[in-house]
Amino acid sequence: MKLKLMVMLAVVTSFGPFSLDLYLPGLPDLRTELAADASTAHLTVTACIAGLALGQLCVGLVPERFGRRPPMLAGMTIWIVATLACAAAPTIETVMAFRLVQGFGAGIGMAVVRVVIADLDPDKMARHVSRMMLILAAVPVLAPSLGAVVLSFTDWRGVFVLLAVIGVGFVAAIWRWLPESHPVEARGAAAGGARRTVARYGVLLRNPRFLVPVATSGAALGVMFSYIGDSAFVFRDGYGFSEMQYGVLFGVNAVALIAGIQVSPVLAERIGPRPILLGASAVGSLGAVAMVGFAASGAGGALAVAVALGFVLFCAGSLVPLSTAAAIDADLANRAVASGLMGAAQFGIGGFFGALPAVLPGHGAVPLGLVAGLCLLTACVLSLLGARRPVPTSAPLLTATPHGVVSPVVDLAEPRRSA
Repeated sequence: MKLKLMVMLAVVTSFGPFSLDLYLPGLPDLRTELAADASTAHLTVTACIAGLALGQLCVGLVPERFGRRPPMLAGMTIWIVATLACAAAPTIETVMAFRLVQGFGAGIGMAVVRVVIADLDPDKMARHVSRMMLILAAVPVLAPSLGAVVLSFTDWRGVFVLLAVIGVGFVAAIWRWLPESHPVEARGAAAGGARRTVARYGVLLRNPRFLVPVATSGAALGVMFSYIGDSAFVFRDGYGFSEMQYGVLFGVNAVALIAGIQVSPVLAERIGPRPILLGASAVGSLGAVAMVGFAASGAGGALAVAVALGFVLFCAGSLVPLSTAAAIDADLANRAVASGLMGAAQFGIGGFFGALPAVLPGHGAVPLGLVAGLCLLTACVLSLLGARRPVPTSAPLLTATPHGVVSPVVDLAEPRRSA
């Protein structure tokens, strides 16, 4: 895949995390100007996450006859309009509503990117996904710092305006240079419309070859989300880290996460994905146990906890590109539906695990370690279940008859049986 195309797809992928994180340094000013309390202001973040999940879920409702470019351009246009509306919002409720729409548009783009990659280079799907995940891992680290720089010469409304201007530039680039990866001759009639798509969702939700890798990737993202949400409380409030010390720690852990994301596809090309999935989840679970032990006993202090956490993040990152590629491979004939449902499930599962440290008992890093261990143990069990299943064929999960009737394939490992 050409470098220019990879860069464009990576930028589209980055709009989701940039939507979430770039304005975070301006959140206190937003709260003050719009007379909102802290919990209500934080709901603007939650609304964007919900929109990201919803946008990815709804990509499958777009008929195949429209190809890939139009949905991506439509999603980015929705994102630009909603971003400008956020900049002009008069109340906190208005901000929340348009943040939902903003996330919806970005979610469409993120899901279509995965479909384009699967169209153009399915054999190297895991490696390309790892490059996309590099953006998803790096942006949450860089975006708040960039937002702080932007806020030095404007306010929180200006941050949204800047985002919209950048979005316009990249929509123009996509319009000019992004090729259509789904040619007309490869498109089905899309009989049945939304009803057919819902039927596809139902078949995917009954297909273990799709569910297992989706749940695995969601559990791995749960480690990332719980770390992002709880690490400041652990290290700044619990261990007394300064802003500089916490920033260095966050950067080092981001490197560990990114390293896992990048290394696993390379290793999988040599020894296969299943040993990587099983080994990383099992060893990562042990790292989480060590982290809880260090935190509960105080042995080694903050350094021991930080080292164990970096190891856990490396293992969690190793799971994401392989499991994401496996989920899309489960239904190559219906990539848009599989990609959208997978993205929504990843955010839903990851968000659930990410919220657990706040409600679990314990102090310091103990809840974060427990959640990380639970996520990785779940991924380990799922990897064991996946290893027991035969390698799937590339047969489609659903086909449309000339009369528009959707015919599911019960088991991809077996040939289709006619009535």
